Amino acid sequence: MEIQIQRMPGGNFRWLMVYRTPRGDEVRDYRVSANGPGRYVLDERNGILIDMFYRDDVLYDAFRIRQGAAPRTFGRHERRGRTMLVEMIPHDERPSRTTGGGSVPTVDSYSVTGGQFCRLGLQ
Repeated sequence: MEIQIQRMPGGNFRWLMVYRTPRGDEVRDYRVSANGPGRYVLDERNGILIDMFYRDDVLYDAFRIRQGAAPRTFGRHERRGRTMLVEMIPHDERPSRTTGGGSVPTVDSYSVTGGQFCRLGLQ
C-alpha cells in the first residue's frame, strides 16, 4: 500500500492511494477537503463521500458498505514523525452480543471480520 498526500490550491488535498495486489496496482485518486473545524470530507470522485474527523492528531472515519464483505468499517490514519500508520477495521453490521441493561447501559459487541494495517514511511 502507498499513500501520496499533496496539498492543493484552496486548502484541499490530493489523497492518492495505491493498493498492491497480485493482479497489479489499484490506484485511487481521492480528494480531501475541510468541512468545518476538525471535519474533512474524502471525495472518492465517483459519487462516494466519506466524512473524516481530526481529533488528537489522528484522522478517523467510519463508513458502511452496503454490498460486499465489509458492511461497516472504522478507519484510523495517524502521523508519527516521518511515519503514517493506517488501520482499517471492518466489522459485522449486526451485534454478535448484547449485554447490560437495567441499571447499566446496554452494550452491543460486533465481530471483527478482518483488518488492514500498514506503516508507511514519508518521503
